[in-house]
Amino acid sequence: MNNLYFPILKWKKGEKIALSNMSEEFKSVVYPILEIVEEVEAVEFVKELNEFNNIEKIYVDTSIIDEGETRLLEKIISISKKYDKKIFPVLNYYDLKIKFSDLKDDIDEMIVKITLPTDFDGDSYKDIFDFIHSISSENKKVRCLLDLG
Repeated sequence: MNNLYFPILKWKKGEKIALSNMSEEFKSVVYPILEIVEEVEAVEFVKELNEFNNIEKIYVDTSIIDEGETRLLEKIISISKKYDKKIFPVLNYYDLKIKFSDLKDDIDEMIVKITLPTDFDGDSYKDIFDFIHSISSENKKVRCLLDLG
């Protein structure tokens, strides 16, 4: 089994330059998690990502700016299919419960962020992993990211 690396990168100029310079030898083992930290247009964002031919898969986390009804993540995932770019969502567990039904037809893989320690008033770890298991049983590949805050 190959070791995989999932660097978490803010979507800013320096990170864009680093990704554009990534060598071919790393494209099958480096899967960046892009945190969108400034407003972007979904179409322009996907067009920009489409230029990174050296990257096999990209995970996108819009949780920092995607509050309310913008649905940026859903727009990015939908648009990426038109460009045949492998872009997958990163969702925290509570957003996953809300957004999964809207995303499930457009994705086959995702990352779920699980905050440690979990919210005392929220779901137990058993509930969280049972829900993730139920998604996995729908032929969705789910990777877990433990978020220590």
